[in-house]
Parts: sequence; C-alpha cells; structure tokens
Amino acid sequence: MLEKPSRPYLIIGSVSTDSEGNVARAVHDQHADAALIYTESSYRTGTVAVAGPGVVWGIPLTHSDASAQLIKYK
Repeated sequence: MLEKPSRPYLIIGSVSTDSEGNVARAVHDQHADAALIYTESSYRTGTVAVAGPGVVWGIPLTHSDASAQLIKYK
C-alpha cells in the first residue's frame, strides 16, 4: 500500500527509469525533497547458460523499471 507523506507537498515532476538508483539521481538533480515511487516492476529478459564439465545451469537475466513522482515539501 502506498503511504503518502504526512505533510503538504507539491509534485514538481516525474521520472521513469530502469533503476531506483536513477530515481535517487533525479531527486538530487531536480532539487526535489523526495520521490513517490508508484510503479516498480522486474521482468525476465533471457537466460545465460553456464557450463562446466558435466554441469549446465541457467542464470536468468532481468530488467527493472521504476516510475516516480518528484516532490518538494511546502
């Protein structure tokens, strides 16, 4: 469940990116006070096969997306 801040705020922009680290960078670059992440998803994009003598296994590759609103407290 999304919990909104308890004090008044203004939405000053939004960001859609491939990681939460980039959301944090957007907060810093846009001089926002915080970000409200409203969607975050991770999905499988493929598999890497790794093999050794008599052993083969797959490592899943994933991609993440995050969307957030940048806010500034009043």
